[in-house]
This record gives sequence, structure tokens and C-alpha cells, in this order.
Amino acid sequence: MENFGNFTMYAKDREAAGAVCLTKVQGNAGGEIDKRVMKDLVSLRTFHMEYDICSRKGRLPACFARAFGLQVGPYAMLRDQNQNEIEVAIEKKSGKVYFADGWTFLKTFYGILAGGWVTFIFANRHLFLIEVRNLYGGELEYPRLDPPLRVLLESQAAKDYRKSFVRYGNNALFLPTVFCHTMVKQLTSEDVSSGFLKLNWLGFCQSTLPAESTEITLIDYLGYPWKLLMEFGRDGDMTCLFKGEWEGVCRARCLVQGSTVKFGVTESCNNSVMYLCPPQMLVLKSMLPPCANAGGDGPSYRFEQYLWKN
Repeated sequence: MENFGNFTMYAKDREAAGAVCLTKVQGNAGGEIDKRVMKDLVSLRTFHMEYDICSRKGRLPACFARAFGLQVGPYAMLRDQNQNEIEVAIEKKSGKVYFADGWTFLKTFYGILAGGWVTFIFANRHLFLIEVRNLYGGELEYPRLDPPLRVLLESQAAKDYRKSFVRYGNNALFLPTVFCHTMVKQLTSEDVSSGFLKLNWLGFCQSTLPAESTEITLIDYLGYPWKLLMEFGRDGDMTCLFKGEWEGVCRARCLVQGSTVKFGVTESCNNSVMYLCPPQMLVLKSMLPPCANAGGDGPSYRFEQYLWKN
């Protein structure tokens, strides 16, 4: 039985899964540790659910609803390994999360029979990576089409929503993994308490942003868009101020004085969208004292913990 890690297509999508796979561990962690961390983080966002062919809705596991229910958008894409995408509506009620409109299309498209199961990775609030299996655990065949199938909901609400949020890439709904330019900043007390972010104009901002006051959309590492108004500082101090919803970003992502944030853009210049990359992780290593009953100095044991920095 294959797993997600064996799909070459998923190699790129897994790096974008919820943006956590962009995380680079710092300090004394090497490449192999980094890969293990990414694998573990993806596993924490992998869930299994029954496909009831007699129901028009699919209820997501309760553990998913508790952990990520608030993050899921009102509409999301279900993508298989051949990049076929099916849009579904998300319904939330009494602490439960359901796949609603569009869910029944999976039965027809994949030929799901009684006892089928769906395994999914919660990539971000607009994207789920899926596997479909039968009652006995065998994986169903995913149609290989050129171009891949893309089924969108026809309701006016779904159309309006698709126009309202920033699309990640040409025809996909996942966060970018490669940036043309990036910058790192350590936040000051003014940045988190004044309601605006102050950056030097020379360098990153001058190279990547429009040279006029404009609205910038900031996409955080969970996929949420925030509207920022960029204005130039006064008295010719060569700075630019980002107002609007910046205070909400600080509250939602627990940014405080001393927090280090990283911004990235995907175009070489005149960007109207800027990305807030996920925080780094700390690698903590500890040495346990030798056992009292051990001979000599006794063995020492090392363990590692991987924690969000903020």
C-alpha cells in the first residue's frame, strides 16, 4: 500500500501543505532533521474519513474540526495525485465541519462504492490533498486527463468568493514555495503597538513594491489575506508604513516585540501581494543525567523537541 510520500506530484504540494513544510529548522539541525520534521508536520495534518455514498455531505473527523475547523475557508479544493481538482463547499455547524456541495461528485468521478474511505492532507484553508480507497484499503484509480479535470461550483456565492481572495499561482490554491525577493525584520515595540508596520523604503520595498501609495494584500502562512495600505513616511526619512489590518495580523499570529518575521514576493517588481512566511522552529537538545543504577558514568540520552518560535 503506497503512501503520500511516494507520489512525485505531491513532492511540491507537500512542501506547500499548510505552509508548515516551508519551515526550516534552525540552529544545529541538518538537512535530514529538517526532512523528518517536515514529514512529521504533514502527518499531523493527515486525516481519514468515511465516504458515505448515501449522504450528500461528508463529515470531517472531530479531531480535525477541533484543530483546524476555524481555519478552513467557506470553499476549498480537493486535489488528487493527478492534479484533478474538485471544489466543495464547507459547512460548519455546532462545532462540526462538513464537505457539502460538490462532495457527491467524488462518487461519480472515482467510482466510490459502499465502504469507501478518503484520506486527506489539510494543505491550507483552501486546499485538501486527497487519496481515495475502497472498503479493503485498495487505492482507487485517479483519471489521468490532459488538462486535468477542474470542477467548480456554479452557485453565485461560490463565484463571488473565488473573486474575493487572492489566487495562489495560475490555477492552484496553495501558497508559493519560491520567492523572487525576501526580507527579514525583527519587530519593535512600535511595530506591534502603533497599528502600523514601518519598513525602510530602500532595498526590499523599493525593488518589489509600487513607488506610490497603494493597497497591498498580505497573505499569512495559514493562507489568510490581510489588506494593508502602504504609505510613505514623512519628512523624507525614506520609510514606508503599512497600515490597515496590520494590527489584526499581530494579534492573530501572536507577534510581539522581538518577533522575527519574514516577507516574500513572487514577482520581480510592482507586487500587490506580499507573503508572510511561517516562523522558524527551534531545535532544543537536552542531555539527561545518567541513571543512578548504571555502572560508571552511565549512558546519557539525547532528545529533541521542535517548537514554533512564536
